[in-house]
Amino acid sequence: MAISYSPTTINGKASEPIMGELFFTNRTLGDSFVSFEDKVKNNTIFTEMDNTVTLQAYVATAPSTQGTIGLTDTLITPVKIMSYHEFNPETLRPSRFNQDMKSGAWNNLSTEFEQKVLSNFASQISTAAEVGFWDGVKSASNTVIQAYTSTVTNYQNFQAWSTAATVSLFDGVVAKLILDHTCHQVVATASVTSTNIATEYGRLYAGMDSLLTDAFESPVIFAPKSHKQFININNANATYRNIFAENGGKLYYNGLEIRFVPIQEDTMVISLPSYIKWCTDLESDFNYISIDKIANNREDMFLKVVFTLDSFHTNKKNATLYI
Repeated sequence: MAISYSPTTINGKASEPIMGELFFTNRTLGDSFVSFEDKVKNNTIFTEMDNTVTLQAYVATAPSTQGTIGLTDTLITPVKIMSYHEFNPETLRPSRFNQDMKSGAWNNLSTEFEQKVLSNFASQISTAAEVGFWDGVKSASNTVIQAYTSTVTNYQNFQAWSTAATVSLFDGVVAKLILDHTCHQVVATASVTSTNIATEYGRLYAGMDSLLTDAFESPVIFAPKSHKQFININNANATYRNIFAENGGKLYYNGLEIRFVPIQEDTMVISLPSYIKWCTDLESDFNYISIDKIANNREDMFLKVVFTLDSFHTNKKNATLYI
């Protein structure tokens, strides 16, 4: 018997709760690893300030200006991205009648079937977006990085990173730090293992911007997910005390929380969470979610999710990049 189905498309403001919860399925947003900017439209301006203040002796005459006021505007336009899947509803039939529904905004869809389909793909879409946010590089940016010469510090490691990076429609956090290459840099001397991880984190910590230690919020180490296993092995093998502290399920090095994200091996970033921004526009009419039959005479269907996304790092010169 043919399946009778009414298509569903959600966009504009109606898609905001669904898209928001889809994004927050990943740990980067779900655990507030970075700053979430959800009203970023075409050519939204982010302004960075770089000021210096000089105290001088009082004079009764006209004073001379000292210090600097620096403002830099950057235009951010999140890239329009699509996730598209085709599927046969018959393959979902066993789970369709499962009454243990996951909580989530996508449960506002009109039928249980739609809820099942979207919840099945939601975490995968969110994870793919998270990988691009951290580890993605555009083809054009890869060409720029591959053309680096010895005039750019650490250029060979940058090129190796870019070769192995995830091809993306926008540049992720690491790619943008490399392209700017004004941040503090620590060059990896060996691949990180459970044996040398304490040494490499020591080098990373020593190379960080000292201004971050006195910042208005605590700096954070963003590291590959494999480092969590390396750290636990290192602590288990420690003779007297753990090099890496653990508190409430979180790991720390010299007081800095370590947050594990999908970036390449032997790559780490120290920065303030508020400096790293996940940029999107949840209410944009560009965003939509559609579930429909592929054609009127077919029973197989498609799921299309369209959204905008970009990464941005303010005050790049204060970040520390380890590659």
